[in-house]
Amino acid sequence: MAYRRSIALTAALALTTTSLTPSPAHAGTPSGPNAVVTWNVNAQNEIYEVARQSPATAARSFAMVQGAVYDAVNAVTGVRYEPYLTAPKARHGASADAAVAAAASDVLLSLFPEQAATIQAQYDTALAAIPDGRAERDGVTVGKKAAAAMIAARAGDGAFDPDSWNISTEPGQWRPTPPTNIQDGAWFADLRTFVLPDAAMFRTAGPPALTSAAYTRDFEEVKAIGGVNSTVRTLDQTQSAKWWHDRRLTEWAMKHVYKRQNGSWPRRST
Repeated sequence: MAYRRSIALTAALALTTTSLTPSPAHAGTPSGPNAVVTWNVNAQNEIYEVARQSPATAARSFAMVQGAVYDAVNAVTGVRYEPYLTAPKARHGASADAAVAAAASDVLLSLFPEQAATIQAQYDTALAAIPDGRAERDGVTVGKKAAAAMIAARAGDGAFDPDSWNISTEPGQWRPTPPTNIQDGAWFADLRTFVLPDAAMFRTAGPPALTSAAYTRDFEEVKAIGGVNSTVRTLDQTQSAKWWHDRRLTEWAMKHVYKRQNGSWPRRST
């Protein structure tokens, strides 16, 4: 079951595509922009552009938003996949777009209450594009239930606990890097996992001994390749480093374009 839930959340986070076709027995095909993509862009604005969360912190925020969206869309489209947390009962014809908007906005509001005006405006805009009526109301109800389940599940999960790094000037010990000396995110090591049973299950044995040949080799490699003015680092290595440190998630932007160009249905996008 843990493996299946991992697949579900991975799909939600990566905005991957499945080969399923929407069934006429479930929510009607949306006529406007892909709601899942729209709210992923909204989340990126709130999480990074405004809150400026670090990559580690942003991972938790995105997982909460996309996990709730996944459960909401899965519920209104007939529970074709195993739920991540919940599968609220949905009436026939409930709006998937309304479910997405309610799920995403409620989670974002719980994370960033100081951005309430922006999030409310995004929500109002989303619902204004959906015809008033039972389908809209039912979708909103499902979305809010999915969001509530996610918010409750992550309460007290260890995020933002006052943990700190063990700073030392001794050889082999971690120390902040000037000029910023940033050392945020120590709490992430103890954060309750989203899908893994135990955060320690894939940990390595740790670095080699300071006096070992392996440590010397690795140290010299990092210094040679990682230096600002490195003469041995290739262009591909430089571009790869920038890619993986991209807080604006260019990879997701590429998926957004793909979804828009191909008119992907929300269930496929989740």
